Amino acid sequence: MEILLENNSLSAYKEVSHQFKKIQDSVDSVVPDVNEDIGSIVTVEHNVLLKSKDITSTGVLISGEVNISVLYITENEDSVSCIKMNKGFTIEYDIPDVDPKSLAHISLVLSNLESRIINPRKVSITFEITGEILVYKSDDVDEQSNIPKEYSDIIKTKTDTFEYLLPNAICEKTFAINEQFAFSPNKSTPSKIVYCKPQLITLDTQHIGSKIIVKGNYVLSVCFMSEEYSYPIMTDFTSPFSQIIDTGVDSMDNCSSIIQLTSCY
Repeated sequence: MEILLENNSLSAYKEVSHQFKKIQDSVDSVVPDVNEDIGSIVTVEHNVLLKSKDITSTGVLISGEVNISVLYITENEDSVSCIKMNKGFTIEYDIPDVDPKSLAHISLVLSNLESRIINPRKVSITFEITGEILVYKSDDVDEQSNIPKEYSDIIKTKTDTFEYLLPNAICEKTFAINEQFAFSPNKSTPSKIVYCKPQLITLDTQHIGSKIIVKGNYVLSVCFMSEEYSYPIMTDFTSPFSQIIDTGVDSMDNCSSIIQLTSCY
């Protein structure tokens, strides 16, 4: 008598790696000739940009850029000025189980930043970046194995049941937000932008068939100088955004999203 087990399987994405990695780096900048000497630093603002994400034969290679703006009081203490600098970086993750069809999600955070005045014409910035990476690959997962019904009376089986959650769709989309904001006529006219700090906030996700609609707000914080005042002025702009992402899968209970900034100008 030959008995064949019925194996049911489903296609899902399995997590093959979840890593945190930190790198430290520094960047120096000389005060431009048109700027006055540095007296003391007021604040240092930054943006972390993801430039590329490549699957290699041994893992994942991430490259990015840090944009830094230093706002300082001049040495004679009668005005403020700023210095802007950029520094590229790379993070390499060793993942033995990676293959060309793997999908990697990365989240970059600048977790520590220190500024130091070397001399009145030079400043040094030391920073630490933490990169969290999640790598998935598609695979078949056995759901159950059953004894055929015609043998259920003569063969007794023991079944262990457990629940698990696996993503059945992982995808990404690159999109651009182009907005024009007008400064309030009741405020000073900007003469120089010190820094712009964008933030994308996800508020809601909706499922319609295989489509996911992501809704949120785009918040832009702008620090600028005005010829009318000797101190910097801050203002915020807000605009809603929405994106439609086609996952290719109809059955979805919930989803999570990760938004990473790639450029800002």
